[in-house]
Amino acid sequence: MTTSRSRSIGWHGVWRTALNLVVACVTVCATESRVGAQTVLPENIPDFSSDVSRPNVQTVQSGSWSSPATWQGGQVPTLNHVVRILQAHTVTIDDTTAVAYTIAVDGKVDSFTLPRMAV
Repeated sequence: MTTSRSRSIGWHGVWRTALNLVVACVTVCATESRVGAQTVLPENIPDFSSDVSRPNVQTVQSGSWSSPATWQGGQVPTLNHVVRILQAHTVTIDDTTAVAYTIAVDGKVDSFTLPRMAV
């Protein structure tokens, strides 16, 4: 017999989490498919991490997304930031308010574990 567990974080949280994961996955593909200065992505998807019209922030060490110590200049990313997680750094997304315009992942992203909710 198979059992399933349900976690209730609300539709807004589900969509935000799903969108963050899609952006991270697309950007990882972009990072690994660079040819010279041009990025080649499947289905002609543009590399949003190359957007120079937006502020950029990158990691200075592994740590929590919400911790200023993780980010260059102590700037926790906002909705307008192009974020780069550098190689050998792991950033843990520890809350559902983590946002960015796009994320380029050369290192690793971990997500927090939601508490188990009774069904």
